[in-house]
Amino acid sequence: LASTAPPILAPATPPPLAAGAVPPAKPPLASMVPAIKALAASRSFQAITAAAAINDVGSWALVAWQATFYARVFGLEPETYAPALAIILPLGGIAGGVGGGLLADGLSRSGGRYLLTAGATVLAAPVLAASVLAPDAPSSFAALLLGFGLSEMWRAPAAVMVRDVSPPELGSTGSALHLCARNVLGGAGPLLVAVLSERVGLQTALLLVPVCFATSGVAFFFAERVLAEEKARTAAESAVVAVAADAGGGAPR
Repeated sequence: LASTAPPILAPATPPPLAAGAVPPAKPPLASMVPAIKALAASRSFQAITAAAAINDVGSWALVAWQATFYARVFGLEPETYAPALAIILPLGGIAGGVGGGLLADGLSRSGGRYLLTAGATVLAAPVLAASVLAPDAPSSFAALLLGFGLSEMWRAPAAVMVRDVSPPELGSTGSALHLCARNVLGGAGPLLVAVLSERVGLQTALLLVPVCFATSGVAFFFAERVLAEEKARTAAESAVVAVAADAGGGAPR
């Protein structure tokens, strides 16, 4: 009887290297450590990460306590606030995140990216404060939709900022380091609200959220300036090296 077993395929082998070609070397982790340390010590990387982490403290607190807030402060039942939040938070997040990304491409070319990273984040603070202090649930929901949308506009341009300051060989590593710091610090948001709510009540404790966004916006403005200064300094140094190279190449022998 003929065998019905599938044929055994030989493992694919890479094409042979051309004569004299050197195979690409993958740097071991040990050789990347100095570059990772240098990135972590970079003022621009630290400034961007700090601004984003402060924002995440507010964002995590907002999302973690939003349902409890509407139940305690406005006396809403889950069947009322749950569908509303299921619409408001994703809708606001998508509108702010995608809108911020689309606007950032144009604003970055004209030097106006700070309007999203810093400006929109600062504007989110009073709108979210109005949501927390609203006299009724419908007003609170409306302010939450606008405020959450504004608070998400920084994410896409900030991701580009992190890639800009990371060495080409550490693009993913830089993003991972950035996200690690944000997650570690962002988790403090819900805990801070829990502690504050026992002393001043949940409504007042949630004012931590707009405070974090306002602080984050100011920090992003500072981060944009640091990044611009570093780019200008790097460009100037590259120009000096180029001029020196041209001068050396054109000297008489």
